[in-house]
Amino acid sequence: MRLSNNKLAVATEPSPLVLLQPVVTAFYALRHQERQPPQRVDLSAPGRTVRIVTRQEPAAWSFADLDDIWVNALRG
Repeated sequence: MRLSNNKLAVATEPSPLVLLQPVVTAFYALRHQERQPPQRVDLSAPGRTVRIVTRQEPAAWSFADLDDIWVNALRG
């Protein structure tokens, strides 16, 4: 998914507070077109302004190691 802060992220767990604001792991900065260390983000946390902008098709990301990205995101 694409976040409002121009990062790609993977939803890793549901939020305990708001169903449509899951916990995600951000791993790619679109602005700089580069990977970043995985960062866990609870979109339902108080004061959090980052939100989901759109769902992205994983195939459109063109990451050769997409399966590794999923596994590492789930490990957090």
